[in-house]
Amino acid sequence: MVGDSSNDIQAGMRAGITTIGCSWGYGNPEELQGANFLAASCHEVGRILLNGEH
Repeated sequence: MVGDSSNDIQAGMRAGITTIGCSWGYGNPEELQGANFLAASCHEVGRILLNGEH
């Protein structure tokens, strides 16, 4: 689950899937606590996914 709010991260956690919090969206960084990964850019999301870090 890639998301920019606490609702996104919580939904991913409830579903039992890896979560990536995007710090450039609507939410603030504090809302993204608990995400498996934090990304500061789309490029970073791609790196996480392509490198198999998830």
